Amino acid sequence: IYSALMAFVFLITVTGIGLQQHRRISQRLRLIIENRELLKRLAAANSRLLRENSDLSHRAAVRLKTARKAQDRADLLARHFENTPLAMLECDEHFNLLAWNDAAGKLLGARLPDLAGQPILPRLFEGERGKEQAALINQFASNFRPLSMKAHFLDLDQAPHDGMFHVTPIPGRPGLPGRVALVIAPDPGNGHWREAA
Repeated sequence: IYSALMAFVFLITVTGIGLQQHRRISQRLRLIIENRELLKRLAAANSRLLRENSDLSHRAAVRLKTARKAQDRADLLARHFENTPLAMLECDEHFNLLAWNDAAGKLLGARLPDLAGQPILPRLFEGERGKEQAALINQFASNFRPLSMKAHFLDLDQAPHDGMFHVTPIPGRPGLPGRVALVIAPDPGNGHWREAA
């Protein structure tokens, strides 16, 4: 009986130790499996972040390149505006004078700076014919349609000229008001223009 009791106690002890070991091993395996899952998720998240960072870097590079291109284009247009031999005027939507180049100053006269912020068309076109030409230019500009037309106009010293007027309306955008670009190409036979050039 005593040996049977000892065997029974031994059996219970071995079984208890076996169950404890089983629990420990199963917990370890569960932790290993969970860690592997976490590592997989972490690797996937890192991979996704790397892709997103790469995409963001690419987008930032494209935006920077686009901004540089736009700046280069703006610089080129500004140099063109300043250095072209054609008289160029920048006006607001109501043809109030905002800016002009040197050629416009030579063609229209030294008093051009006095007209900054004022309507330019009434100064260039006088009389019935002039009013018709100014109305036509206004009509096309208000409809945001470019226009090229032959016109007879006066400079600020009241000297008459013939030439081509090229009107390009530029619609406004949020934060930027509309503008009108006015290019005057005088008739090459105009003596006053030859002297100014």
